[in-house]
Amino acid sequence: MLKSSTNSHLSRAMPLIILACLGLLLLQVILIFVVFAPYCQKILIQIYLLLSWARPSYLPFSALFLSMAIWGAIFDLWASHLSQKGLFLRNGFITSILRKFTNREKLDEMLSYQQREARLDAVEFSAILRAKIIGQDNVCDTLSHQLRRRLTLRSPKRPIAVFLFAGPKGTGKKSLAAQLSAQTLRPLFQFDLSQISGEQTTNLLFNSHHLDGLAAFLLNNQNAIVLLNEIQNVPSDILKRFLTAWNEGYLLDNATGNKILLNDALFILTANLEPSNQNQEMQTLEQAGLPPELLARTDSVFTFRPLDPQTLAQITALEVEKLIASYGLQVEKESVDPELIFQTLSKEPHFDNTSSPRDLARLVEDMIGESLILARQTGARKIRLEQGTEGIIATASFRGDF
Repeated sequence: MLKSSTNSHLSRAMPLIILACLGLLLLQVILIFVVFAPYCQKILIQIYLLLSWARPSYLPFSALFLSMAIWGAIFDLWASHLSQKGLFLRNGFITSILRKFTNREKLDEMLSYQQREARLDAVEFSAILRAKIIGQDNVCDTLSHQLRRRLTLRSPKRPIAVFLFAGPKGTGKKSLAAQLSAQTLRPLFQFDLSQISGEQTTNLLFNSHHLDGLAAFLLNNQNAIVLLNEIQNVPSDILKRFLTAWNEGYLLDNATGNKILLNDALFILTANLEPSNQNQEMQTLEQAGLPPELLARTDSVFTFRPLDPQTLAQITALEVEKLIASYGLQVEKESVDPELIFQTLSKEPHFDNTSSPRDLARLVEDMIGESLILARQTGARKIRLEQGTEGIIATASFRGDF
């Protein structure tokens, strides 16, 4: 909110700033002429005679420009008042000109964006997330309320929040971060810390000359969601840089030495927790290798529970639908039956509550991939999934094509 208020005050003062700049420019020109007058007196006289005919119009033009500056200030104040009420000025000839001078459209967009986040309905937002992320209702509920609180009470010197998503693989940690990006209209930056390679990683994270790196992304998207995967693998020197950045509220650019503000950024860290014994009990955060200083700096920890086989089959069915769509086909009944997936995969030795839906979807692809290709070659638009002797089979369906 401090950022919005500062920009609003700057915009209101813009006409006066323009007048001040013009006055300083005029003073500079006069000083130059005074200094070089002995050398160009004849030229000055000719310029004076040339412009003397316009002398009667000086006062009217000055009055016109002054009235435009005053009207610009009034317009901007008026537009800000309307925007706070959710109203916007109608576009017209005068308003379109004044918008160019006051940058009104950008301010309206920014104000509307911040007002939308400040009015976030946690219950409604949670329902949207629960519809997208299956099996993690408690995480979605808690996250929605936490996010609403953080967006309302944001600090100008710290990121909006640093959240930790912890849980087994394939439980929806990355998917939830992607949904947060989609639902809040914030750009998403992902970095996998499991693929660390020394100085190259440092440059990708903290050097803005690497256009596909974090620093360059934050320069252009200060309201980004930054997803750091497998934070348990982060080297101590990089972790120290992040801890400093989160405490100070800015990231130091290795390329320029400039500060990249983080007060409008949201950081999400993921940590994979594996079974610690034969009873499939999950590791604690400390057992997973997460440093105590990282846990102390994290604003909230969200624990993703392992998925039961039925939920896992339901998510896998959605992944299979995406797989079939990637072949340019549709399922005849418009959706894949999770019960069919469960009955088939429950016979597979790889199917348990530690399996990843993507891995299981690839297992189904191995069963039906060749059938999908044949269906495409025969001109079918839809396929029918059935239980076969060796797993799931896909049969071309021409029902409803004609």
